[in-house]
Amino acid sequence: MLSHKFNRSINVIKLALETFQRLGMLSIEEQGIYLLNWGKHQDLDKLEKIKEQTRQRVATYRANKKLLLN
Repeated sequence: MLSHKFNRSINVIKLALETFQRLGMLSIEEQGIYLLNWGKHQDLDKLEKIKEQTRQRVATYRANKKLLLN
């Protein structure tokens, strides 16, 4: 599936997954592939700020839409 999604050969995908696993970046288990230390590699404060901005933008959009309908 990953080979098809990324338009890469199966060997390239296998090599990439093995490399990421060896570097401790992901874990391959029966249930799926898991990213390790996600928070370490992401700016969680920035993600929260983006979520809040999106929430405010959607609220403003809905309020404007409601005004137009009235």
